Amino acid sequence: MMLKHYYEITAKNNFELGLALGQLFRRKTLARLARWRRKKSWKKQLATAQKLLPITKKYFPHLVKELRGYALSGKLKFEELWALCLEGEPEVAHCTTMITNNGKLIAHNEDYPSAKNDICLLKKTIGDLTIFEIFYYGTLGGNAASVNSHGWAHLVNSLFPKDVQNGIPRNIIARWLSETKNPEKDFRYLKKLRREDGYNHNFVNRNGKIINFECTPTRAVISQVESPFIHTNHYLTILKKYDNYKKESSYTRYDCAKKNLKARTTAAEIKKLMNDKSSGKINSIMNKETVGKIIFDMDKKRALTWFPCEQKRKFKKFELDFIK
Repeated sequence: MMLKHYYEITAKNNFELGLALGQLFRRKTLARLARWRRKKSWKKQLATAQKLLPITKKYFPHLVKELRGYALSGKLKFEELWALCLEGEPEVAHCTTMITNNGKLIAHNEDYPSAKNDICLLKKTIGDLTIFEIFYYGTLGGNAASVNSHGWAHLVNSLFPKDVQNGIPRNIIARWLSETKNPEKDFRYLKKLRREDGYNHNFVNRNGKIINFECTPTRAVISQVESPFIHTNHYLTILKKYDNYKKESSYTRYDCAKKNLKARTTAAEIKKLMNDKSSGKINSIMNKETVGKIIFDMDKKRALTWFPCEQKRKFKKFELDFIK
């Protein structure tokens, strides 16, 4: 059975993709935007977002054009859509990524406060590039979990660095990286960019190669890691000294996954681990903010997805035959 919240878009270029996004998601974006407008921080977020626009246009003009297309066809104010696209830090950031079976099986729990109605599954093709992803309405995508036709899966986890600066927003960086065909090459470019904030980026290809980026606004570390590998929301590398994470949840989820994730496992076993509730509603791998789950089977070129917003909350299968 196909998901109710599943969409496909084919576009010749980024602006055309934006036009399709605005047409498809106008109502959903307006609903999300209305909630963000009620936040006390909204005016500040609008002002901050405008400061970050010039540097973004300089390095990623095609992505700004895409968002302008989104605003145009969705009849949205570009300034508001730009601020929404950058999101800002949620009050609680979870997300758990688990990679096993020599890099061939990937599981990701997407957690975001009160966002179960803000996401969908999107398969988008821009020119000769296809990306299948968990997509947040009002963004450019790339900031959750995806796999592209170059054969790279991309999993994103929020981090809480101490250092801050004005620069290219992390959601723009994440969207750019979701298109990668060579993470090592992209990392060298990433290091040269002035960045506003930092995510953790996990990349896995069909051969089982696993590459991890940990970023702060001013620092970035690349590591080639071995399976099984787990990442949540705290730093694991030498950047841990810049970590400003103060909650228990990330460490509890990490420890639970590390204890229970096997070097060889089945899809059924990893589904069970993704549904672990042993540490309560806040600190478990499956917690009250879990808004989506996705499994990438890189050998079979297949995705299994789960969303609480669907009527029947079961994993649905998608073939990823576009992967080269």
